[in-house]
Amino acid sequence: MLASLEKKALRDHTRDELRRKQMELDEARTLQLALVPAPLRDSICGRTAAIDAVLEPAKEVGGDLVDHFRIGDDLLVVSVGDVSDKGAGAALMMARTHALVRGLSVRPDAGALFREPEKAVALLNAALAKGNDSGMYVTFLLGALDLAGNRLAYVRAGHVPPYVRRTDGSIERLEQLGGLPLGLKENAVYKSDTTAFAAGDAILVLTDGFTEAADPTGQLFGEDRIATFMQQADPGDRELLSTLVLQVRNFEGGLPPSDDMAAILLSLGKGTAG
Repeated sequence: MLASLEKKALRDHTRDELRRKQMELDEARTLQLALVPAPLRDSICGRTAAIDAVLEPAKEVGGDLVDHFRIGDDLLVVSVGDVSDKGAGAALMMARTHALVRGLSVRPDAGALFREPEKAVALLNAALAKGNDSGMYVTFLLGALDLAGNRLAYVRAGHVPPYVRRTDGSIERLEQLGGLPLGLKENAVYKSDTTAFAAGDAILVLTDGFTEAADPTGQLFGEDRIATFMQQADPGDRELLSTLVLQVRNFEGGLPPSDDMAAILLSLGKGTAG
């Protein structure tokens, strides 16, 4: 009788511990998703600008990050990152990276810093690499759109090349590699590249959770499907990213997601704001 009571007490304790841990994970997921900024619809330099973002952790918490913010009157900054590991450790690395980016955005010299994004990325990398005994790293894309100059400057630190959809429907990839993923080498050097970005253009930055999603036969969703999707899409569609996520989920055929997904879409309206 005593043994049965002890077994029951042990089962109850185990069940309570599992429930507590699940509640903690659910709370952590809520907090992580709260880091995703709200959509932006604004008139900047006489043009309508729109930014949408999505974050889909594969588990309760994940290692992908997505963010955007405005600096001054004419600069829009977007960032997407993918931590090399999974689970709680990756989520903490993601949160730290997000906090570091936001910390740079409130510096007195933020405008100058993000107009030359290689400087901002170098600072981020140095902070993440210092004392990084875990060996985790972050593939990262930082882009800064100067609305006054119709110019997008970006640094691609080991990340998936973004897709640019031009006003005529053609698709370009920003292939220029700006340096190592963040956190690997404290004194790593980064370089930025630029591209014209005018009314009617749109840029999609995403993590490899989209491109490397697999169907039940092991076939990957791939980069060509993303390009076709963007070519046929209306960049002004507010549900565009949700539609892309749904396409990936349908492609997986009911399999549990194997990786986190994060994406950001920045587009400029063809007309000028009144």
